[in-house]
Amino acid sequence: MQSVWWMWVVFGIVTLSLELMTPGGFYLMFVGIAAIITGALSLVIPTSWIEILIFAVLSIFFIAAFRKPLARRVARSTPKADVQEFVGETARAIDAIAPGASGTIELRGSTWQARNDGTVQLDKNSQCTVISRDGLSFVVKPK
Repeated sequence: MQSVWWMWVVFGIVTLSLELMTPGGFYLMFVGIAAIITGALSLVIPTSWIEILIFAVLSIFFIAAFRKPLARRVARSTPKADVQEFVGETARAIDAIAPGASGTIELRGSTWQARNDGTVQLDKNSQCTVISRDGLSFVVKPK
């Protein structure tokens, strides 16, 4: 049976492209690299079952040897958001938010959950100031 090296290369390119569209798992990248190498090797390998074996071994090897170090390196180079950078910024209440209650605000063009820490109600579209951040939500007070 004649090898179809180009199918391995196409599979590798498609898999590498899918890695770009998924959040950094770094699995598909190594499967794609293994497929491209298998495609190149299939020009000299006479049987398809050996190609499949080489592909499987290369995929497992690349994932085991390179995934964790790459993920650590990317995590280390990704800047962490400074929680304090939001403190003091002006946001806009999307909902009316009673004192002590939670609602939705707009900050930097995105919507967030926020708790009104003030003593007066935040009216819809009124401005407020970010006091702190609590997980994925903010603590705000009226301006």
